[in-house]
Amino acid sequence: MILGLTYPTALAAPWRDPLDRFIWRSDPNLKEGDKAVEGSNWVEAAKAYDNYARQHPEDWTEIYNAGIAAYQAKQYTEARKHFQDVIKGAPVLLKSKAAFNSGMASVAEGQLEAARDALRQALALLGYAPLYRWLTLLLATASTSGYSPVLMETAVIRGRLAE
Repeated sequence: MILGLTYPTALAAPWRDPLDRFIWRSDPNLKEGDKAVEGSNWVEAAKAYDNYARQHPEDWTEIYNAGIAAYQAKQYTEARKHFQDVIKGAPVLLKSKAAFNSGMASVAEGQLEAARDALRQALALLGYAPLYRWLTLLLATASTSGYSPVLMETAVIRGRLAE
């Protein structure tokens, strides 16, 4: 299971892999963390995922989840530590998400220089194409006076074709 902060959007609800219901998560820390997430108890989720991450330093997904839970619990320093650990060894896609989320944690702490560096790292890892697609979609939907559904549909189609 991978939790919620995703590049390039801001905080989102926890994301659940559809296959998770078929995977038996036997570790008690994971079970406790998952239960806490379902109840939106982010402090307890952060503790549980942190305990698991300490015992399994190579499980990048759960270290990332520990960072997400810490961020949601407003434990920004701890969240950045987890995200930085993920950046050191995880696959590229997870690294880019962790770099972006590390930047968001830095912003929340008021560390704008660190945030800028983390966001640049995220862009370098993932590339500018996803950011361009996201901005194109944002451009089509950002109007407060209403927007053209045709323009939005065209932007989405162009973004998908660019993928």
